[in-house]
Amino acid sequence: MDLITQSSIEKIDRLAGFLKQITYSGVNDFISKTFYESKAVFLTHYLESSFRYLRSMEDDYGILPMPKYDEAQESYISPLNPFNASSIGVPLLIDSEKVGFLMEAMGYASYELIRPNVYELTLKTKFARDVESMNVIDLILETTYLDLNSVYDFGGSTDIVRAAIFSKSPLVSAYEKAEPKIQTAIEKYIESFSAQ
Repeated sequence: MDLITQSSIEKIDRLAGFLKQITYSGVNDFISKTFYESKAVFLTHYLESSFRYLRSMEDDYGILPMPKYDEAQESYISPLNPFNASSIGVPLLIDSEKVGFLMEAMGYASYELIRPNVYELTLKTKFARDVESMNVIDLILETTYLDLNSVYDFGGSTDIVRAAIFSKSPLVSAYEKAEPKIQTAIEKYIESFSAQ
């Protein structure tokens, strides 16, 4: 993990400078109390929000990709939320080769049969409100990115970054304190794949 670099520290400091954690009583109150009622200019949320939460919104809205960090960034990066990614749990006492084959087949069939309907028909045709948003949906899907650390939170490192951004906690000292635990978690992760 290469988290403590000048570039990372600058980006985290920049985010901490303009992001503020707001807590409402309901999980998605910030959508209904701000953006949906046209009291906010931007809403950073999931792509699915257009059909899940904004379906009956009276005012028009457009869909944009996550902005580039600066003009030097070559392409857009569309991060996936690891908490919304689907997963499958299987018992440990199974024939792993058969289950693995079945999961690969289901994943392929889902990609080929379900994904086009969800993205082309549902997102782009039914819920994008303009042609530009339809094109942006394609861009988002072409530039998706899943950060392994956001999934596995190696040694609590994701929490360290979150605390630095939202609570202005010291990043470098917290990382240095947790670094042995972080490296151990990464090594265990690598070993789990190497053993197979």
